[in-house]
Amino acid sequence: MYKTAIILLTYNFEKKAELFFEKIKNSLELRKDVVLIIIDNNSKDNTKKIIKNELNKHENYIFIENKENFGFAKGNNIGIKKAKELKCKFIILLNDDAYPLDENWIEKFENNLEKNNKLACSGCVILDSNNKKINSAGINLCYNGIGYCQDFNKEYNKKNYTEYIDKGYAMGAALIIKIEILEKLGYFKDEYFLYHEDSELQIRFILSGYKIGFINETLIEHDYNFNSRSGKNKFYYIERNRLFNIFSQYKIKTLILLFPIIIFWELGILLFSIKENWFYLKIKAYKDFFQNIKNIKKWRKENKKIRIIKDRELLKHMNYNVKFSEIDNILIKYIANPVSFIYYLLLKIIIWW
Repeated sequence: MYKTAIILLTYNFEKKAELFFEKIKNSLELRKDVVLIIIDNNSKDNTKKIIKNELNKHENYIFIENKENFGFAKGNNIGIKKAKELKCKFIILLNDDAYPLDENWIEKFENNLEKNNKLACSGCVILDSNNKKINSAGINLCYNGIGYCQDFNKEYNKKNYTEYIDKGYAMGAALIIKIEILEKLGYFKDEYFLYHEDSELQIRFILSGYKIGFINETLIEHDYNFNSRSGKNKFYYIERNRLFNIFSQYKIKTLILLFPIIIFWELGILLFSIKENWFYLKIKAYKDFFQNIKNIKKWRKENKKIRIIKDRELLKHMNYNVKFSEIDNILIKYIANPVSFIYYLLLKIIIWW
């Protein structure tokens, strides 16, 4: 019986495969009670052939071939269901471009959840493999739904972090989750496909009274590039799913109060999309959002059933500004963020529900 399942979702993984399997090999050889579940989202290169060759070398590798690209959400859900069948206690999500830095990284992830019943999941400090600086020390989440990497491009300093992520959530590139809580609160939303599915899930944990844990060690290295494989389509998924989150998680009274600041940010993002030539993707995100109103209503009902905290408490988990280096500019710094900060202070005074 396996204790933990590492879920590796792949798509056109050929160029990264050799390095990934080399980096993870030793830690898996030390832990025969850990299974690596590889799910391929119908790669078009030699990924499947490479994985099948690896299967011949290792007993604790399982391979699932999808007939189409189901995206991050549904692809990982398939792996989670397999882990449940194998009676695993934990699942670790690991990106195909994220590499362990410590042979005992699995135990450190497991120990973090085992010692604290309040935790639903836990992340760690993730380094950028290119410059060895911080890629993510958790994801800061603004109350307008925009997320950005905490301490991106900074030098790691252990003193800066605690055992919890108090603002935002843990990065999905390397994340351990208790399966029993997934069974209780649900898996990823298949409809999200890509981006913000990890924030949606972890906000659900927070709404249910659980905490997001944090391991104050550099356990994972991430070959991070915001402009990598997903291309400009990433903006479509990010913008659509961000709106899914906002309108499915806050109470109606809160949404009414949030409406002016949502419109304020939407106008700014529309201008940015025109400048960066992805305006048509922003419009597509709006279209898809309205086509999913029935799903949003369903998700709101589901969240109402599990919710034990007020929106006032939820706002405490949110930040009020956006500091994302890839899209940072003078308008965000000197207009958008100050306006958001003042609005956030007003919300904290008004919202008591």
